[in-house]
Order: sequence, then structure tokens, then C-alpha cells
Amino acid sequence: MQPHARQVKPGAGVRRSQRVYVKVAVHVSGRSKENATFQEQTHTLVVNAFDAGRRRAAADQAHAAYDEAAATYRESVLAAFREVEDQLAAVRILSQEADIQSRAVDAAQRSLMQANNRYRGGLVSYLEVASAQSAALANQRAAVGILTRRLTASVLLLKGLGGDWTAATTP
Repeated sequence: MQPHARQVKPGAGVRRSQRVYVKVAVHVSGRSKENATFQEQTHTLVVNAFDAGRRRAAADQAHAAYDEAAATYRESVLAAFREVEDQLAAVRILSQEADIQSRAVDAAQRSLMQANNRYRGGLVSYLEVASAQSAALANQRAAVGILTRRLTASVLLLKGLGGDWTAATTP
């Protein structure tokens, strides 16, 4: 007996599928309203029992998408906290600045009043009154600028807290 040059293995040339399907038949008894007889219904369920890692990959992809969404949410929450903290600090600092500037405005007003009194008394020229008026005006403008920044910081704080701001609610 002479051996064949090419031996064929059992199952060679047959492509094996990586999927295994399980077919399950389920019999359900139901009652018809018209004739009150039992009818038999057969349902076929096809389950993908083996899918070569496709389910694992889909689950891993879903976990990665969840992690990405959680990281994005965490980042937005941290940004909101940072914005609120920044605006709280700005409101506090601007409040202190406004108090200091208010004292400067009061001092400039007193200086202007004294310059006017000295001018009326004939002790000084009008140049000193004009200089005191200029200083008082500069201090008042600085106070208005601080108030503007303080109100802006307050609005941004409300926005950062998720609140709403309307002109009707402002005093």
C-alpha cells in the first residue's frame, strides 16, 4: 500500500463558525375569548451562546463610554466649583475694597469742604479747591468702578451657583 502524497484530515476545508446558536422551543397555552378553546403557540428563541469576545468588547466599550462621561461630568462639576469659589473670593475682596474706597471718598469730600471753607475765608486760591474737586471726583469714579466689578462678580456668582438673574429682582 502506497501512502498518499496528500492526506486529508477529517473536517479539513470546512470552515468552523465561531458562533453557536441554541434554539429553544417554548410552548405557551392561551385561551381564546371567542371560542374558549386552548391554543398552542410556539415561540422560537435564538440565543447567541458563543460570539468570540464580541460581548466582552461591547461591555468594555460601554464601560469606557461610562468612564468618559463620568470624567466629563466630574470636570464640569469641578469647573463650576472653581467658578463659584473664584466669584466668592472676588465678592469678598471687592467688598473690602469698597469699604476702603468709601473711606477715601469721605476723606476727599472732607478735604473738598475744607478747601472751600479756606477759599471763602480768603486763605487760599481757587486752585486748591479745583485740586480737591479733582481728587474727590477721582475717588468717586474709583468707587463706582469697584461697585461695578462687585455687582458683576455677584451676578457671576449667582450664575455659577446655577441661579438666575433678572433685573426685576435687583433692588
